[in-house]
Amino acid sequence: LSNNIVVETPGASSVAEAEKLYNGASQFATWLCTCPYQLRYLPDVIRMRDIILEQSCGLVTSVEVRLHCNLTKVCGTRYNWKYDRNQCGGALSMYGCHIIDILNYLLNEDVDTVYGSQECLVRQNEHVNGIRSITADTVCNFDLKYRASKKKFLNDSIFAWVHINMCYPDTVFEQRITVLTTECALTLDNSTLSITPFEGYPQHGDLVGTLTRHEQPLFDCPELEAGQPAPYILGMKHFIAKLPSFIAKLPSRLPAPSEENGPKTGLDSLQHIMKVMELIRESSEKKTRVYVSERKYAVSSKKTANSKPTSSGRSSKKT
Repeated sequence: LSNNIVVETPGASSVAEAEKLYNGASQFATWLCTCPYQLRYLPDVIRMRDIILEQSCGLVTSVEVRLHCNLTKVCGTRYNWKYDRNQCGGALSMYGCHIIDILNYLLNEDVDTVYGSQECLVRQNEHVNGIRSITADTVCNFDLKYRASKKKFLNDSIFAWVHINMCYPDTVFEQRITVLTTECALTLDNSTLSITPFEGYPQHGDLVGTLTRHEQPLFDCPELEAGQPAPYILGMKHFIAKLPSFIAKLPSRLPAPSEENGPKTGLDSLQHIMKVMELIRESSEKKTRVYVSERKYAVSSKKTANSKPTSSGRSSKKT
């Protein structure tokens, strides 16, 4: 086989499953795109990342993310895997993986420590009842601590606070990512970037540029039972549009090099996200903060003392 493989998010249910997927596919595929975390392909997200990394609006001080939606609207009126925690359903698996990825992408850093809380506030509703019950988390809160490898944060580390609530009664999907800097607030409402300067600082209106605006909060597709959020549909369209150029640049065998604004191939991105999600669940159960950087990744490939750093910036040298 010589097919290119694109795996739907979240890509796996655990780090071990991600490794198994990679090992199996790498025997046949010329390229494995572990997951198209499509939010990073939105034009305003790319622009937002450039502003942060170029420090055009000062140094980052903190990040806040709020996402709310209607459970039935995003999961459907019939019982399916999205309602089952054991089948990767719930707020963390459905949307948390995307939030973790986009924060890693925007800040160009991996998560250092996590503290999380998961709750299932709705056990049954008018569509899921009788012998069926909802086991997936409908509300998920977690904070991620990042340490800067370069001087782009105001302090040595910053926190990103994330709140995901799937119990809203309305059908509107709203996702807001706010990056606070020393000069302004960078806000991504769904797929639209805006800059709110603090008093005494310039407007920075020229930094946003003239980008296409997509104000529709929810995208309804007649082929799908549940409504699909517009930012994720739009991001997937941008990913598909760039897919031929990504494939054209890849060598004949794995692992393939990462594109700056493209997918990380192999296990670089997916494995880290799966590890963070696992530790958020562990933190929720133990009610304590968990360190990500001290945990070893379940990679079966052998590492040598002179091995080069991975594309995500972490050294593969054994400790």
